Amino acid sequence: GVTDDKDQCPGTPAGVKVDAKGCPEGTKEMPTDNWVLKGVTFEVNSDVLKPESRQVLDEAVAILQPRTSVRLEIQGHTDNTGNSAYNMKLSDKRAAAVKAYLVGKGIAADRLEAKGYGDTLPVADNATAAGREANRRIEFKVLSR
Repeated sequence: GVTDDKDQCPGTPAGVKVDAKGCPEGTKEMPTDNWVLKGVTFEVNSDVLKPESRQVLDEAVAILQPRTSVRLEIQGHTDNTGNSAYNMKLSDKRAAAVKAYLVGKGIAADRLEAKGYGDTLPVADNATAAGREANRRIEFKVLSR
């Protein structure tokens, strides 16, 4: 019962009750065009996801699964501690680890691009511990809806 131009969840099976956006009732709201996945963390100097990251990533899966037309760039970011070239590689690996997790949960790989930005796009001051923590993040950029 939703026109194609307003349908955020194309491919919903016929007969399923949908909300005003065309998504199955109870589907989590799609965040804005860019969102930081607060709580996605990694082992120190590693691309190994910490166990507590799973809950946040599983929520992202719940948002993305019914919205099959959404394409994302998974952005990895680091603080400026250490060598910039190392940080770039680490952020690339971390973005790839998040992509692998999402693909493992059923999100099509062709909907996801992983890219590391190292310490080039800080959102806070790297001079403080809190700023460095904020800069170490995974961010989703919506490429298409």
